[in-house]
Amino acid sequence: MAGKRQRMRTTFENGRQKTGLLINGAEIMYVEDFVQNMALNVAESYIVIDKGEKSREETDIDLQMEVLNSLSNALKSLGTVLYY
Repeated sequence: MAGKRQRMRTTFENGRQKTGLLINGAEIMYVEDFVQNMALNVAESYIVIDKGEKSREETDIDLQMEVLNSLSNALKSLGTVLYY
């Protein structure tokens, strides 16, 4: 996610509002998007470890899991899985 980012609020047709990051002026990423991306990072790291290509210590899987857990808890604290 290189480049300039700014926070944006979006109002959907159902009136629900969400805040996300505008990435390079083109795409808005919401917390759910970050959770999905981090989950994929964990899955990719696990595959590399499972195939024996790298050891756990040679990957960032522990940090990825910490971030994923924190983001997941953030979503839970919002009390929703936000649908648009």
